Amino acid sequence: MAERAPGVPVTAYRSSGRAARILLDASERARTVVLGSARGGNLERILLGATSTSVVALARCPVVVVGPVLPEDGDIVVAFDDSPHSRAALRYAAATAERLRVPVRVVSGWFLEVVDGVVATTPGSPQYEKVKRRLHGSIDAALEPVIAAHPDVAFTAVVKQGKIVDIVLAEAQDARLLVLGTRGRGGIAGMLFGSVSRKVLQSARVPVAVLSHGA
Repeated sequence: MAERAPGVPVTAYRSSGRAARILLDASERARTVVLGSARGGNLERILLGATSTSVVALARCPVVVVGPVLPEDGDIVVAFDDSPHSRAALRYAAATAERLRVPVRVVSGWFLEVVDGVVATTPGSPQYEKVKRRLHGSIDAALEPVIAAHPDVAFTAVVKQGKIVDIVLAEAQDARLLVLGTRGRGGIAGMLFGSVSRKVLQSARVPVAVLSHGA
């Protein structure tokens, strides 16, 4: 660490007890908790996976889970569903992007949605375009105060139809960081720390920052 970041002071200490409890206690006074993802053998995945799940769900600060790839470039991707927690994730992404001097890509989407009695899954159909316009409008509204606070950061919006996990992972594959806000409202939605967030954390190859309800 001293070689990669010579100007950053580092303190190491040992503590006894459950790893998750120790890290959760540390999150009370930390700005960020950083974890390595569990990608080893079965036992290692079970132990580290349980720790990561508890810390991500209950930490009082943002948690960054680092996988096998640590990109040196790329933008920051943030999953957005217009919930208060995804708006917090958007603010976090913008502040981080400002420090790193990189752009932010805001990703939203839907899987199945009925508009005027029709399932909006056909590209170019009035129902499909209506859902896209609504989601783009939500992103634009959420971005107004964020752009005002971070005028030097460039933002783009991506809205797609499909499985939420697939959309997020596809957009994040070339990102420097993926940001998720937990406790979402259905759809992209599922950024409730549940199946969607777990699948993203298990599959993402880039670092993932998660803002839980307490962060």
